[in-house]
Amino acid sequence: MRKSTPSYHQKKMFPLKQPPQDRKTHFQRGNKIKKEEPSEVVCYGCGTPGVIKPKCPSCKGEDKRNHGTFSSVILQSASCPSKQLATLEVTINGVMGTACADIAATHSIAGETLYHILKKQGTTFSTGSLTVYLADGRKIEREINTTCVQIRLAGRTLPLNLVAIPGAKNNNTLLGMDFLESSGIVLNVKRKTWFFNDQPKRQFHFEEQVQESCDAVKSNVS
Repeated sequence: MRKSTPSYHQKKMFPLKQPPQDRKTHFQRGNKIKKEEPSEVVCYGCGTPGVIKPKCPSCKGEDKRNHGTFSSVILQSASCPSKQLATLEVTINGVMGTACADIAATHSIAGETLYHILKKQGTTFSTGSLTVYLADGRKIEREINTTCVQIRLAGRTLPLNLVAIPGAKNNNTLLGMDFLESSGIVLNVKRKTWFFNDQPKRQFHFEEQVQESCDAVKSNVS
């Protein structure tokens, strides 16, 4: 006798995956739940209602030469618990210390302490401006100083383009995405380790941070 072929309805079907639930934002402000309001068209560049950014008259003449995205902790005094950050041991221009790897930052930032040490060393800076998009969505124009230094970590010496923000207090020394991508650094946040992508078996642990600021730079420069 011929074995009957199971019909479509008799075949075992895999359960359909449920769509993922919307994730709550990590930082929440206020305790009241706001009711959803009808959405309206606004320019995401300046907030002008009734127009999208490509057609916004306020943004058409905007200077697009240089802009970057940073966490708001960069521009204001704040403590940085080591458990929340990927802290790497580095040596910058002969100055030993630590820096925080930050995938939310487009540029690498010199912290307040490192910035002053580099100036005392006679490091040459170029001046310019940068449009900074903060974590809360605000956009500000800042005067900046830029330079290129040598950074040494895990036995490798690499070039590092640094942005310094004059007047910033207690801000972090950050290794932004520009450096992380060019150097091939891969972060394993779950295991609190990092490695170079061409040597995945040689892994290094994140550094324990003893100071409130991530800009823990050690130097005898006076």
